[in-house]
Amino acid sequence: MASESHHKNKEHTSNLLRHVTVLIKNGKAFKIHRKVLSKASPFFENLLNSGMKEAIEGVIQLDMLTESVVEHILQFIYTGRVQIST
Repeated sequence: MASESHHKNKEHTSNLLRHVTVLIKNGKAFKIHRKVLSKASPFFENLLNSGMKEAIEGVIQLDMLTESVVEHILQFIYTGRVQIST
């Protein structure tokens, strides 16, 4: 039993360190740390800790977002700051 529990914990830790790929409408892919994305948003935390396809495959399709929007979101997530110009 302890070995099984240890294996699950190791697998969970390994999952947290992996990247997820966020695909946007133009087909561009962004690699993002799974743990960082989960910490930044309850939506992503729930999505990435579920048994859903996105959590298992590590790919999240976000067709409604543009490259510029994702870059601004990532800038904010990683630095806590964002500069938007019109």
